[in-house]
Amino acid sequence: MRIWKPIAGGVSLLLLACGGLGATVEGSLLVDGQPFNAVSCTSGSVFGFSGVELRNEQGEGLRIVTQPDDTATVVLLPAGVSSGIDLGPCGTAGFRTTSLTINDVAALEGQATLQCEARDHEVSGTVQIGRCATELFKGF
Repeated sequence: MRIWKPIAGGVSLLLLACGGLGATVEGSLLVDGQPFNAVSCTSGSVFGFSGVELRNEQGEGLRIVTQPDDTATVVLLPAGVSSGIDLGPCGTAGFRTTSLTINDVAALEGQATLQCEARDHEVSGTVQIGRCATELFKGF
């Protein structure tokens, strides 16, 4: 899909989505029995942790924090709330840096398989991540 955005001077900037430089998130995740459809992926290095942060259209977030032994810790981030809900150990995750850098952030790729129930919440499913770094064109 191509999206044309006008910029100063009448020039257009071509943003390539789904196959361009944007992040890819594939798979199926459930949070509290409901599908979690990620529309963005940001490398955890932006926030000071190893892993990724996924966001859905409602602004809800899911942080997948990778540990040295490839176990994953999950933190739910409700929309509009400043602190998350740490669900603790929640499966496995393996993310690696790629040669692509966006806004000085090395893009990640990899997979997480999650299954946990804690603090009245449940997360399950598998997700594959590609080109996950930071927002390419903030503010558009």
